[in-house]
Amino acid sequence: MAKSIFRVGGAYTRITWTKPSSTGTGSTATNSNQTVTLAYVDVIRETAPRAVASPQAIQPLDSEYPIEIAFPGALEAGSIEVTFREQWNAEVWNAFYSTYTDYSTSPAQTNVPISDLLGVFKAQLENPGTVNLQKIIVDPTTGKAVRTITYNNPVIVNIMIDETVNIGTMTFPKSVQFMYTSRTELYSTSTTDPGSLLAAPYFGTTSTNQ
Repeated sequence: MAKSIFRVGGAYTRITWTKPSSTGTGSTATNSNQTVTLAYVDVIRETAPRAVASPQAIQPLDSEYPIEIAFPGALEAGSIEVTFREQWNAEVWNAFYSTYTDYSTSPAQTNVPISDLLGVFKAQLENPGTVNLQKIIVDPTTGKAVRTITYNNPVIVNIMIDETVNIGTMTFPKSVQFMYTSRTELYSTSTTDPGSLLAAPYFGTTSTNQ
């Protein structure tokens, strides 16, 4: 059998989440830094960071062609949207945060269940610890990570819980949208993924000699 070259998305892509340590207010769904693979994920939609400005051709009046293409030296934030199937007894944000502390009352009320996006914002503000969101591309021949993309400083910026229900409605896809500051990609090695049967990457050109 020929070695596999090209990536297959379904069944070989996972998204993982490391929740921050508890601040003592009970404002997270967990009190540890345990990394979990997010369950019931249907779609992962990523928009990579874009350049802060468009490249610009430099062309003096006396030049028939541009003499240089200037490009920007910085990128904007990226975004990633994760779509789940809603469960009977949980909103989609429960995969990340469940409660927050309401400081608008006196005394402050702890362990307030999140009811909307504002509650998610408040829960994030209470938990400045390290939050880790990763996309893992799995080697189909070993079941281990062949590439790991870490989304640095991810922040939940929107929860899509809109819905329309009728007699024929079945399951409900709901989305959580993140923004992140940058992405870091790591590749497996023969040490981290021994026994891989994937073909080595090839970036050569096809000979034009016929």
